[in-house]
Amino acid sequence: MTTTTTTSVPAPTADEIASMDAWWRANNYLTIGQIYLKDNPLLSEPLTRDQIKPRLLGHWGTSPGLSFVYAHVNRLIKHSGQECVYVTGPGHGGPALVAAGYLEGSYTETYHHWYLAESRSPVLQDRSLCGAYQFTTATWVEKHCYAKGLLLWYRNEGVADNNTVEHLGQGEILPIDSHPARMLTPDGKKVWSSRWQSWDAPFGVDTQQITLVQAGVGSKTYTAEPVTTFWDSSPTAYYNPQIPANSVKTAGSGVRLQSWVPRFRRARRR
Repeated sequence: MTTTTTTSVPAPTADEIASMDAWWRANNYLTIGQIYLKDNPLLSEPLTRDQIKPRLLGHWGTSPGLSFVYAHVNRLIKHSGQECVYVTGPGHGGPALVAAGYLEGSYTETYHHWYLAESRSPVLQDRSLCGAYQFTTATWVEKHCYAKGLLLWYRNEGVADNNTVEHLGQGEILPIDSHPARMLTPDGKKVWSSRWQSWDAPFGVDTQQITLVQAGVGSKTYTAEPVTTFWDSSPTAYYNPQIPANSVKTAGSGVRLQSWVPRFRRARRR
């Protein structure tokens, strides 16, 4: 003898409708990001052409419908306890189901982010900081000091290497440049390599200078004004899209660090 039990599912409440709508919209946002974007998923900066995939994987037309059904079937499962398998088609709506899995925690992993602070000053053992060099010509090598101050490194466990060409502005551990503006060569036509782009990366209280020579053109002195405070106000606070491989996207967690010069009181003689 077979017994069939029917569970009555109540009409959705206003709170349930609002919750399902919010979940559906979040799913659609994650879906369209997977289909169209290579970077900048939170639109924390103006969208550029190089952040859009040249070949789209997935079909936006079918994805919102799949996630809509997913949201409402989930409500039925919650009320009835019914075991259910959701079977979809050949893959065009795959991003919608990946987004659903992410929202439910199936694809969630914990990646730690932190900052390392390094004091740089070209004295004693730190004289090695003056070992930066460049071949101005085949027979002439220049050697310079990096700027002194507080150099901050951003450690991101979510990135496996420092190949900033493959993942622009992101790496396993990268120095944060307090002066992320481009450094142009004396003729104004090229950008200096990352070795010189980051010479003034440290935060500090001093104005510092460096003079670089461009073969066949001449020299130019570059001045770095002091930047005393690191403020991680947004992920792109120290990222420059003009030099995406030579600047860093940070956590955007609101961390502040300030460089300062201690003042000591002189002992009074009696």
